[in-house]
Amino acid sequence: LHHRPRLLGKNELVGFFPHLAREKLRGGALWYDGLCLEPERVVISLLKAATLRGAGVANYAEVVEIGRNGQQQLVLTVNDHLKKQHYQLTTQKVALCTGAFFKEELGCGPLPGELAELSLIRGMNLLLPQLFAAQTSLACRVRSNTESRFLFTVPWKEYSIAGTHWEHCTDPKAPWPEKPQTIEAFRALLAEATPDRRPFPAPLAEHLGCVPGNPSGRGNAADQILGHFRLVDREPGKPGDILQVVGVKFTTAFDVASKALRRLFPDTYLRDTLDFPALPAGSPAGDPAALLVEYQRRYQGWLNPEQLEKIFQLLGDELPAFMDKILTVGPPDKGKLSDTEIYRRLAAFCVDQEMVFHLDDLIARRLFADTPLPDELLSSLADCLAELLAWSPEQRAAELARLRQPEGDR
Repeated sequence: LHHRPRLLGKNELVGFFPHLAREKLRGGALWYDGLCLEPERVVISLLKAATLRGAGVANYAEVVEIGRNGQQQLVLTVNDHLKKQHYQLTTQKVALCTGAFFKEELGCGPLPGELAELSLIRGMNLLLPQLFAAQTSLACRVRSNTESRFLFTVPWKEYSIAGTHWEHCTDPKAPWPEKPQTIEAFRALLAEATPDRRPFPAPLAEHLGCVPGNPSGRGNAADQILGHFRLVDREPGKPGDILQVVGVKFTTAFDVASKALRRLFPDTYLRDTLDFPALPAGSPAGDPAALLVEYQRRYQGWLNPEQLEKIFQLLGDELPAFMDKILTVGPPDKGKLSDTEIYRRLAAFCVDQEMVFHLDDLIARRLFADTPLPDELLSSLADCLAELLAWSPEQRAAELARLRQPEGDR
């Protein structure tokens, strides 16, 4: 969008957000930014793009130790969680992009001081029923009796995402017994900011994650979030061989990746720019709106425009590859495919193309991240994966139970 930012008067601001608290409200500012509706699909697309360029990709394969052999090659011990066995890989370079788990030693010796001094800060956003009719994000500072907090709400599909609660965290794998009370306290703060929205809705889900923090910052957890990425050598005396990448943001990922690759391969020429043909699989080049219209015209005998838009949102320019698999199955018996049948065929596509092994792979990390699902659709997709992956009735029940566990407990 090529709109200029502008200031808003109080009445215009309230027109956007009629439930907003109006005490001491003077006005606001309107500006434009991008919104990624399916960030999980970005990761999948990057992995697919890497395989198209010769990379090998493994799912449920955890590196548990890094050492060296007699030829001074790096040896990675991998725990294959699917086959319940270990194996080893040899390589010359390792980039550790382990997110919140950057303090795992992996046999590399004591943590460098630059990593050891960092802390962890947990963030939480809430998924809520739609808070405002306007498809506009809201950012504001809320002052309650106990605290002052910067809040935002973002329209996401037919829901709203509100955040962010920040607090210090010692271990991202450990249980968080205070989570229910923290969610309720944060919900109460959101309700305080929108006093005309009564009753304030209960959260449908929560987004949780950890980011690195700098303890030398101010006492507030939000103010200690690491402001810049770091590239840290993990092996003493061998710079550029085992590189820990810490503090990457979505908006800086390409720049960080370029700098990391230059540290790992200083003698290799790397391009500074990326053109559309080199973008990850799934990213539509040129005009995505025009491409969607073309797909809707091409497949109008099979799917309605709304169904095609949903699939396009998930798969981008991989939609024809998915449709090719649908066409080999044969046309529907009566008219166009139902939504349930489309999702069943999407499930089959994800098993075949995207290493889906568990129900939560499909639901939480491929198709419906944090989206409430009807029980009938969830049951149908469980049946579909049970057939594709040869699950027993007991395993199907276990997969449904696993899906309902908190992400950190799976």
